[in-house]
Amino acid sequence: MKFIVTNETLQTELALLSSVAGGKSNSIPVLQNILIESIDDSSLKLTSSDLDVTLYCQAEARVTKPGKVLLPLAKLLAITKTLPKTADLNFRSIDNGGANLTFQRAAFKLLGPDAGQYPELPEPKASSITIPANAFRSMIESTIYAITQEESRYALSGAKVEINKEGMRMVTTDGHRLALIESKEVTADETLELLIPKKALAELSKITNGHEGPLKPYLLSSRHQDTNLSPHLRTVPQLRNGNSEREQPHRKNVCRRLSRSHQTNRPDGRRTKPRHQT
Repeated sequence: MKFIVTNETLQTELALLSSVAGGKSNSIPVLQNILIESIDDSSLKLTSSDLDVTLYCQAEARVTKPGKVLLPLAKLLAITKTLPKTADLNFRSIDNGGANLTFQRAAFKLLGPDAGQYPELPEPKASSITIPANAFRSMIESTIYAITQEESRYALSGAKVEINKEGMRMVTTDGHRLALIESKEVTADETLELLIPKKALAELSKITNGHEGPLKPYLLSSRHQDTNLSPHLRTVPQLRNGNSEREQPHRKNVCRRLSRSHQTNRPDGRRTKPRHQT
């Protein structure tokens, strides 16, 4: 495989892909590599995965010999940071895995496993729903903080997303606090429920940052998780009953009450139980 790609283009994609490769990459060394495949003579497909979350990117390039190659992601990203952004990087795959990278007088040998060793990843389903990037990013940023940090609490390790004819809802909880946001911009004829892992949400937030329209060059695939959050949603009857007419407390009133409650904390760590009346 032979191709030429500008350093700025490659470095932008590698920065996103590097945050996906992790977790299981320590136990599965091949996941520390990035899979680069030729799509046609003017574009490449770059893949990074930890088997739970997979990110596909496309990059413009001049492909002179099609094929695919596995390259060490961390080392490749470190090299691109030392070269000018306008540099044209020449890649030539080698027989036993990896590739030679050249730019002017600089030459690097990147060793990697054979491309056939990369695990087969599931193909995403053809059906899809279009969500505005800015609206989805706002929903993620408003709820991701309430996702549990405990890996053992599998059902609470992501955001519950519901899309129906009335709109879209995203709910997160760690069992102690619960975050909810709704949007009327996105609807679906058939009800869709899914649980998106926290890592996938973080990657989506990075990808959608600064984008307002469709994100065609990127495809993020995530392992589908159990969507049963009902035991924890019972603590909020309005959500369970679908009652949209919830009381909206004024922000200043809430902050003022929290400030008064904070003043009642005792030096020994014990707390009193103040009662507030509206």
